[in-house]
Amino acid sequence: MLLDFEPGVTGWILLWGGSKPHKLDMVRTNRPVCTTLSKSHAAVFVALCIVWGSTWLVIKVGLDYFPPFLFAGARFAVASLFLLCLFPFLHAKFPRDAYSWGIMALLGVLQIALTYGLLFWGEQYTSSGVAAVLSATFPFFVIFGSALIKIESMTRRKLGGIVVAFIGVGLMFWRPLLPGQGSEGMSLLGGLAIVGSAASTGVGTVIVKQCSSRIHPATNTLVQSTVGAAALFFVGLATERYGMFSGLSVNALAAVLYLGVMGSALAYVCWYWLISETTATTGSLILLITPVIAVLLGWLVLQEELGSVAAVGTILILSGVYVTLKDETAKGHSNARRS
Repeated sequence: MLLDFEPGVTGWILLWGGSKPHKLDMVRTNRPVCTTLSKSHAAVFVALCIVWGSTWLVIKVGLDYFPPFLFAGARFAVASLFLLCLFPFLHAKFPRDAYSWGIMALLGVLQIALTYGLLFWGEQYTSSGVAAVLSATFPFFVIFGSALIKIESMTRRKLGGIVVAFIGVGLMFWRPLLPGQGSEGMSLLGGLAIVGSAASTGVGTVIVKQCSSRIHPATNTLVQSTVGAAALFFVGLATERYGMFSGLSVNALAAVLYLGVMGSALAYVCWYWLISETTATTGSLILLITPVIAVLLGWLVLQEELGSVAAVGTILILSGVYVTLKDETAKGHSNARRS
């Protein structure tokens, strides 16, 4: 998931063997990576967990005012404008070759338009906590895609983590335990849409790993969000009743601004600073913490119920993610010792 990242897209590529030089360009430092968190690192880490954990709640609230595709498009339009203002300070440049622009446009469709179109549509019919947990399955699609095109091997640990997590997904789809605002059938479709969103993110991440290592992350993110916003607006204007915008309120506008500025643009800058200063393990922990925060906020603010079996499913999914990420970070440390 990119700017949300919820947690998301391009940023996670540095945890999955992507290009590393750009991350230091953004803070203009060649200092060694810290293995322990300072107070500033810890503050940014906690802030990112809270912001990305809360985006699911804000999406759920915003869907009371906006149709999903136009809502997602507005979010990334705001994020694009804000990132454009930050662009000169990030020392990024636009590429001059058509190939790079084509890759960024493709990723804008996959990682923004398709990913967030499915996500916002699906969350209409599921709780915000369930949406966050199901979305956390995206690393497994990265692993499958990477193994399929033979850029990474499928280890026993990874396979075990995937099996455990998808048993958890099966529990989340157990009929009485996927609450939605519509019928149970629509709840199921909403959940499947969110898993499809995670799959789209996974495919996009594999493409990033293979094709966009020479593109500055800030440039990649800005172009992706702009292309994605345009595509989402096109789909929304073609399929949705945009007369719903006539009933805008302060809460509705606050939701768009929060998701676009705090949950996307500013969080993106903080994320890259954090992973440039600390270890991949630190960044990977955010992927485990944000769904827990989303579940808690949904319960506290929206009185969403999870249920005992769905709670077990949540634990299995996050356990599978942890096992998989532990395998990735262990491999990264091993490679670092050999280099």
